[in-house]
Amino acid sequence: MSKINKDILTSLILTLVSVIILWETKGLTKISYIFPRTIGVILLIFSLMYLIISFLKPKSNHTTENKGIKNTLMMSVSMIGYFILMVIFGFLTSSLIYMGFVSWYLQKDFTNKNNTTKITHSILSSIIVSITFFLLF
Repeated sequence: MSKINKDILTSLILTLVSVIILWETKGLTKISYIFPRTIGVILLIFSLMYLIISFLKPKSNHTTENKGIKNTLMMSVSMIGYFILMVIFGFLTSSLIYMGFVSWYLQKDFTNKNNTTKITHSILSSIIVSITFFLLF
């Protein structure tokens, strides 16, 4: 039996959070529970997939873990910046900036793409995602 590692623990916590979300929406009206329940179901599906993958994947090495810590720190700082930008510029402008940065940052290790392609993909994805969420909500 494999030992419990941080991936298994994280997936179990996320599964618990999704179950709590689904439980807390049981008393809401149909129009009120659609969004939180949808998020809860999506989180539950991905958490269970993460749990299965955590059991099946080999142990990670320290290089990958250090990179993961750096990426987690960068994403956390960028999310704080996103909230600050949202107060200053509003949802659409701050989302365009945030999504553009995040999609560019996450492509930094792709060696099969040149910088122009990475920037183009970042701009297009930020525009599409931000405008979709703006129109949706």
